[in-house]
Amino acid sequence: MNLINGKLIADKIKDTVAKEVFDLCANPAKQELCARRPSLAIILVGSQADSELYVGLKQKIAGTLGIDTHLYRFSDIDQEQDLIDTINFLNNDNEVDGILIQLPLPQKFDTDKIVSLISPAKDVDGFTSDSLTKLSQGEVVSPVFQSILACLAEAKFDLNNKQAAIVAKPGIFTDSLDKLLEHLGAKVIAVEPNEVGAKTATADLVISAVGQADLINTDDIKTGAVLVDIGICKDETGKTCGDVNAESVAGKAAWLTPVPGGIGPLTIAFALKNTLEFFKNKK
Repeated sequence: MNLINGKLIADKIKDTVAKEVFDLCANPAKQELCARRPSLAIILVGSQADSELYVGLKQKIAGTLGIDTHLYRFSDIDQEQDLIDTINFLNNDNEVDGILIQLPLPQKFDTDKIVSLISPAKDVDGFTSDSLTKLSQGEVVSPVFQSILACLAEAKFDLNNKQAAIVAKPGIFTDSLDKLLEHLGAKVIAVEPNEVGAKTATADLVISAVGQADLINTDDIKTGAVLVDIGICKDETGKTCGDVNAESVAGKAAWLTPVPGGIGPLTIAFALKNTLEFFKNKK
């Protein structure tokens, strides 16, 4: 089984972004043409340890690429209207190029409503209805979906006429990814976590985003399958892992995105790449 090194691919993307930011803004010869650097606003609600970790990582990486970040922090007891007012303010701030809401939000907030308020021209995560419409037309904005396609390209996997199983709870993620893969020629089946095995054993491609350790094992896949593991959780020993039992599928799968080191680094790289693209669209 081959492992898809998401970190290595992400490093190449980040190198390209850093070079372009330098050429646009940091190059002394061009400073008169660029009054500021690309800017990403990050909204963090609550105090979940994993969300704090991811936001800190995004800020750190952005800084190394020459992208400014601004953190807007809310507590669990803040009101939804406070969050809405901040998004409206950021939508109208010409010095903010991208807006990213760290998910998940606490249950008291209406996630779909809040995400939908982000201007499509600043929607770094690609979750607004306008961004999702682009997906159905074959245009990719979402860093998660860009990451999936980058991994499939690394594996030289052609989606045309292949059976793809998406393992996840029903919702906006599965509906949107379904449309994208079908546009690229795949035959897609939606699989809920309790249907793994019966519905995944014949799939050429299995994409899993559940967050359940050891959900997918060797008996649940076909020989030569490509496995894209988006799930992330802790196993019973406290070790970070994905949905796929890598040791179990090693002798049967053709390719696997490992956790950690697979999809995660790529989503951050593509989010920052999107920020740069939005910045360039303003110039």
